[in-house]
Amino acid sequence: MGILDQYRLDGQVAVVTGGGRGIGEGIAHALSEAGASVVLAARRKDDVDKVAADIRAKGGKALAVPTDVTNSQSLDALAQAAVDNFGKLSIWVNNAGGSTYMGPLTGASPGAWQHCMDTNLTSVWEGTVAAVKRLADGGAVINISSRAARGPVPGSGHYGAAKAAVNSLTETFARELAPRVRVNAIEPAWIP
Repeated sequence: MGILDQYRLDGQVAVVTGGGRGIGEGIAHALSEAGASVVLAARRKDDVDKVAADIRAKGGKALAVPTDVTNSQSLDALAQAAVDNFGKLSIWVNNAGGSTYMGPLTGASPGAWQHCMDTNLTSVWEGTVAAVKRLADGGAVINISSRAARGPVPGSGHYGAAKAAVNSLTETFARELAPRVRVNAIEPAWIP
């Protein structure tokens, strides 16, 4: 048995928000290659349809669900779609994020600030709440944070603040949900 065989996810069902491209697309492919059925969520239907088709073409199981992570009903419907289509929910990856504003904090409009918080922080809280209602015992929530959470980020301070809050949220959920559900965060640096 190879080392990767120890990490098989056969029979598991994973949801990946922001799964239509970038880090989320990579996560979705890795989960599928490990044997999980994958539910891909993103605002852009074409993006998640393409990734789902790519996974199915390689022999995996994938479902594309266009989702607005800033809408709690949309997140709840996403979690239910995993259960309805694959019979359960095992893994929830809060990956969707980003910011439309780049500049000093003093130049950010209230709308730009709120959009960043809704996309990067509130969606993690609401997504986790929706998932936990359906996660099987032994399930996992994985939050994609950022190295920006660890210090000053001139030109993107609002994003760094949101990701720092994601780290705090992760630690609190980890304590509150243990031992039934494991909650962790990953902090990638800049990804091309």
